Amino acid sequence: MTTAKVLIVENDDFNARHLRRELLKMGFEICDRVTTGEDAIEKTRLLQPDLILMDIGLDGDLDGIEAATQIASIRPTPIIYLSGATDEDTLTRARKTKPYGYLVKPYSEQTLNATVQMLLERLETDRALRDSEERLREAALVFEATQDSILILDTAKNITTINERFTEITGYQKHEVTGIQPFFLNADVLSTDLFEQIDSDLTNVRWSSHIDVKKKDGSLFPANVTIAGVQNAKAPSNADGHPNNYVVLISDLTSVRMAEDKLYRMAHHDPLTGLPNRQLAMDRLRHAIEQAKRRRSRMAVFFIDLDNFKRINDTLGHNVGDELLLTVATRMQTCVRSVDTVARLGGDEFLVILDDIDDIKTVSGIASKMLNALSQPFTSTHTDTEISSSASIGISLFPEAGTNPDHLIRAADTAMYHAKSRGRCTYAFFTPRMTNSAAQRAAFERQLHNALEQKQLELHYQPLVAMHNGDIVGVEALLRWQHPDKGLLSAEQIIPLAEAGECMVYLSEWILRTACAQLREWQKLGLKPLRMAINISAAQLFDKKFMSTLEDCLIEFNIAPKLIELEITEATLHNENARDELFDKIKMLGLNLAIDNFGTGYSSINTLKRLPIKRVKIDRQFIREIPFSAEDVAIAKAIIAMANKLELISVAEGIENIEQEIFLRSHGCDEAQGFFYSAALPAHEISRMLRPRSDNVMNIEMRS
Repeated sequence: MTTAKVLIVENDDFNARHLRRELLKMGFEICDRVTTGEDAIEKTRLLQPDLILMDIGLDGDLDGIEAATQIASIRPTPIIYLSGATDEDTLTRARKTKPYGYLVKPYSEQTLNATVQMLLERLETDRALRDSEERLREAALVFEATQDSILILDTAKNITTINERFTEITGYQKHEVTGIQPFFLNADVLSTDLFEQIDSDLTNVRWSSHIDVKKKDGSLFPANVTIAGVQNAKAPSNADGHPNNYVVLISDLTSVRMAEDKLYRMAHHDPLTGLPNRQLAMDRLRHAIEQAKRRRSRMAVFFIDLDNFKRINDTLGHNVGDELLLTVATRMQTCVRSVDTVARLGGDEFLVILDDIDDIKTVSGIASKMLNALSQPFTSTHTDTEISSSASIGISLFPEAGTNPDHLIRAADTAMYHAKSRGRCTYAFFTPRMTNSAAQRAAFERQLHNALEQKQLELHYQPLVAMHNGDIVGVEALLRWQHPDKGLLSAEQIIPLAEAGECMVYLSEWILRTACAQLREWQKLGLKPLRMAINISAAQLFDKKFMSTLEDCLIEFNIAPKLIELEITEATLHNENARDELFDKIKMLGLNLAIDNFGTGYSSINTLKRLPIKRVKIDRQFIREIPFSAEDVAIAKAIIAMANKLELISVAEGIENIEQEIFLRSHGCDEAQGFFYSAALPAHEISRMLRPRSDNVMNIEMRS
């Protein structure tokens, strides 16, 4: 215990010196001596003494009792009065201040010593009691406020106390469990043997484990249960040191387990479809392979890619694309067995693992069932339109195509590309010779990437002709590749390859810049202004970088916007959210829009009226059999009539003979293109066609 500090309040110098001497002999520290009540109050505030020896008769306006009263309100401090007064009035006033003692002068040294020592012991006892009460209050607060369930057991392992949290979690009320053992919470773990084990191990009276705890309704919840034995050496009945109480702490791990499950699901499942992701699929494939090796059985891997998903996603928007993926995931799962796995690898690529298959017919049957399910149309809730899709499936077999996950997936991927090359919406089993085809395709993609740098790409231009007089009113820019081995390749051979690879962005920018540069070159030659039609995919059109590049080209090559016509497909019109904002931008720039391959998609009359569309191009499949196919004749006449009604310019694609030309011109078709007039030609040949002749004859004469 530290040395107690004493403040002496005594106006008699002799008594003060005597007190000081005696207190120092007893081992106390004298922090100060004052003679007035006012000074006693101030010193108490500043020095904070442990004890005040207070004379009642003091100098100044305040006597000792009045000073003690004010001290009690400022900083309660133990006070012993030293006074010769024994009258009832003084004693009554002194008692009201609740002093720790009252010594009547004169007093002996023994009396002073005994009084002060008893005071200090009382102070120590009071302090310990206050600390104990505070600890008990804190313990009670923790006992009730904690998020854990707490049970207190006696030496017989019977429950004596529970907190409110135990009732909240388990449903048991205090009266239902008091006096019984807690084994009912988990009889397999919380047994008598466990408590005997804790009793016997006096060096470690604590046990903790993760177990399932049973609630009152019979349901289970995961918990961490800790049991600690509380030893009380002072208790006579436990002189041997065994615990005389047990504290059982039950921490509910339900939210922790749910969070762990959620994190596991996020790490191993696709967030959109809920299917296993690539990581989980690879784990299951490895497991399936090990099982097949042990059973000496076969298994199959499907690599599935949706046909034309990119077009649907780009034209109708990502919401519709996501909706399609969800529909596909659901339909796939209905086609396989419960033991099989359907996983999404990413984008529109899926993996199916067929475990323990009987024969090839089973695999073919599942593939056919899946293709049929995926080819069924569905109606989008976002656009309220019916959407058709399909898939191509590549199949690899264990052990024929490989004995590890990478080999099987690579083989199935190769077979999938082979299925696509056969017309899509079909399946193909992997064969070794497909590896050569895949290598050739990869090499072809690399060659296309290099073709830009090696200047093997060029644009050819097919004339667009006014049907009433044969004048060339525009050209359509068409991509060509002068391949060093395969010769001149058309856009139909190049674009699908570019879209499957990673060079479509660079290729589309090159086409745009080259077409604009050529248009500017013709203007420099003094040729008449010509409309340049450029085919644009939905992905390009909705790419902000493409529109920015287009604006830059108009400025760089000083091209009037009205001379540029962007040809888009009908499917592009279905993405209303992105479409309207984009078309407003096109209209503001003064560019023209044409609907290419009109009649092959779905376009409402209202859509055509509202959007800044200037031309509709009748697809060549409706021109090919004119005038001999009544159905094609009716379709062509209907499109021309609709265009005239909407004040749009109608353009016929693919005219190849005089009969087609006569029919379309006679029914009011405005413009045309096709081999009947001219094939797509290099720029220098188009330049020669555009130069005016001295005899003022049209470059492309009327042939009727």
